[in-house]
Amino acid sequence: MDSFQDEGSLFAVAGHSQAARLAYLGLHGLAHRGQAAVGIACSDGNGIRCLRAPGFHALENSLDQLETLRGRIALGQLTGARVGRRRGLSFPAVQADQPIVVRWHQGQMAVAMAGKLTNGFQLRTELQERGAVFGAASDVEVLTHLIAKSSRGTFINRLVEALWNVKGAFCLTVCTEELLVAVRDPMGFRPLILGNLGQATVIASEDTVLRNFNCTDLREVLPGEMVIVDATGVRSVFPFLKRPQAMCVEDVLQLARNDAQVYGVDVYPARVALGRSLAKEQPCAIGEVVVGLPGAGVPAALGYSQVSRIPYHRGLERATRGRISEGSAMGLIHMDAEFGIRENPSILRGKNVVVIAPILVSGKTVRAVVRMIRGSGARAVHVRIAAPPVKYSSPYGVVSPTSEELIFRRFPSIDSLSAWLGSDSLGFLGIDGMRNVLGSGQGQSIGWCETLFTGELPIPQEEVDTQIEMFRGAPSPHEEEAAT
Repeated sequence: MDSFQDEGSLFAVAGHSQAARLAYLGLHGLAHRGQAAVGIACSDGNGIRCLRAPGFHALENSLDQLETLRGRIALGQLTGARVGRRRGLSFPAVQADQPIVVRWHQGQMAVAMAGKLTNGFQLRTELQERGAVFGAASDVEVLTHLIAKSSRGTFINRLVEALWNVKGAFCLTVCTEELLVAVRDPMGFRPLILGNLGQATVIASEDTVLRNFNCTDLREVLPGEMVIVDATGVRSVFPFLKRPQAMCVEDVLQLARNDAQVYGVDVYPARVALGRSLAKEQPCAIGEVVVGLPGAGVPAALGYSQVSRIPYHRGLERATRGRISEGSAMGLIHMDAEFGIRENPSILRGKNVVVIAPILVSGKTVRAVVRMIRGSGARAVHVRIAAPPVKYSSPYGVVSPTSEELIFRRFPSIDSLSAWLGSDSLGFLGIDGMRNVLGSGQGQSIGWCETLFTGELPIPQEEVDTQIEMFRGAPSPHEEEAAT
């Protein structure tokens, strides 16, 4: 594991005649967040069919099966690579296990989740003691059991009751044969965006993919909000207690695309500002050229250059291997490729090079880049990181190495870490500098989840809440309460 990935990215659509194809193309637009496994479920009003594959390469070989997913409601899931063990549950490096589709006494439902439940193991143990049988290590399967065992009459109230029992950092999309529901956890750890495509409602983990489709009326699904899309239209309810916000800072630092907006923060100018702050805190007086790691490192490098007045050049580029194909039904082009990094020797040769990286996790990429730049004939290589040192692994749905595997834990001194990277100097942005840049968005104060840097847990692993009376919304025509 060389960098952070999103443990799950979501795309869902309701009211579109090509819902499954739209979901397929939408997931391509989220592939930068992690794409170890992919799944799409689609409802035609009578039943739900699902197609899952270990990554887009495998899905490309099954595109004829995509044509069998017919209907106007679809939800898709991209899964980042997961490795290791969690609380006694072993799982392979790649799991193509979402969305989960189950049949129960009221019909079928499909569920996909981005994030993680902090009390998932406890709930699984309790359900198993009551006779529940599980087929995977997924938290989503726990949720389907909670929905099915609820005594509430409507599907919406069953879902609300199930979510009252879970804790964690998650966004959720759920569909039955006739409706689509999207939920964001009360603390708002993970991003979720809502928009319209003509008469269709579209939901995604990042706004960039919705703008690719020219969706209108884009807005964030708010923390604790439940969006319900059915035959009566779109309605929004807030069935959970208000909680302090804890937005995942890693979305702004690295996960989101440069042209995205997350939590009301425009990512590109925020990354430029991080680079400017980094230049003030960690200057390099002898630097002659600034380069950024492709992606999130580029705007940070531009910001560093603006303050330091060291010229910025594109000394590093993405190296692309793969193929380009066209989604003819939507008129979009997508790329199925692997990315590496290549250097431009003419820019680097004989120079004191300042390399800007958005964050340092395992250090493998930065170490390889330092070697590459030296191999191009650079006089010296100075590494600057536009984030604080990562000292902890996150339990909130960001795929990362274990705490013991994090490079700063292995080399806790700057000198020893710089020596391991092979750089002539090394500097990190301080946490106060990061906080000053990311202080607020949408005119309101934002609370960030900084677990990666501080180790503080906004939600303890076994947190217990006092519940309030169950939310009872006006049911849709097909959700009438059973007569008592």
